[in-house]
Amino acid sequence: MTPKQRRAKNEALTGVTDDERFTLELEFVSALANPRYVHHLAANGTLRDPAFIAYLDYLSYWERPEYARYVLYPHALRFRRELMREEFRAAMENPRTRERVFQEQFECWRGASTTPAVGAETKVDETTTG
Repeated sequence: MTPKQRRAKNEALTGVTDDERFTLELEFVSALANPRYVHHLAANGTLRDPAFIAYLDYLSYWERPEYARYVLYPHALRFRRELMREEFRAAMENPRTRERVFQEQFECWRGASTTPAVGAETKVDETTTG
């Protein structure tokens, strides 16, 4: 199958062109840089959906240099990787964790911190529920 035939087949199956899919997926990956959006996905149960987790895994191609160069916010890629961890997905359901990650990210952008905005240390704050 030629590339042109593959694109036509994909467009017929999905209803979107490759260019449109690229733009939509880039916008979604970029949105993952926002801890408050990630919390929204967690709080409404989206991050517990196996199909959604598979979609996040599919989006790993954005880590490749030829795609990553289009991502304006590096935290988007970091959060996508972290979202592959069940512990992080669960932690982001908590509003306190959301705000702590948001503040850590802000401090990182300000240059006041050398520690990553998120990571293995992100745990569920059990003093507050969703």
